[in-house]
Amino acid sequence: MRRFVGLLIGLILVIIVGSIFECSDKNKTEKELVKFWGEETFEYFKNFNCKGLSYQPKEIEFNKIFLIRGRFGNCELWKEKSWEINFKDFNNSNLLSEHLVNKVQSADIIVWINVEQNGEKYGNYSNGAYAIRNNFAVNLIDKQTRTIFKKETFEGIGEPPNEILRKQSEDRPEYFGSIPSDKIIDFLMTELKK
Repeated sequence: MRRFVGLLIGLILVIIVGSIFECSDKNKTEKELVKFWGEETFEYFKNFNCKGLSYQPKEIEFNKIFLIRGRFGNCELWKEKSWEINFKDFNNSNLLSEHLVNKVQSADIIVWINVEQNGEKYGNYSNGAYAIRNNFAVNLIDKQTRTIFKKETFEGIGEPPNEILRKQSEDRPEYFGSIPSDKIIDFLMTELKK
């Protein structure tokens, strides 16, 4: 009985210590996000549910864009270094850069680029695996009503892998295809000129 109580107390201590470290990491991440994006933008996206956005097609004139990227229907703010790496094509675009803002309150709309792993299936590799092309859904969001008013999907660029190296028992696809930045920038510039 004493041994059981001792194990139970040990387990509880491990859970408490783990929770403290998890909260500490979460607080550190939140501080980094607030420092880069600002308090108002951080708070706006804190409870922003991209999965729950409805689609209501309409025409909206806009000039300033807040760009966000997600995966599997999630959208979240990225840390500064990740933002610089993953959005460099957009930030360095001579055409688009003057329209990008990093404070949601300065934006007319939000552009949410969502990675959708639902593209064309390729190959029947020797180990039974297969590859699926990433698609990128570009959603134009009215930030006032939090509704998607325009949607366009682009195929990821690149070729399927020649070979997929993994155990035969792992029955999961290999996803490929990088973001077609140029096509997305062209699409956004066309929408800006309407």
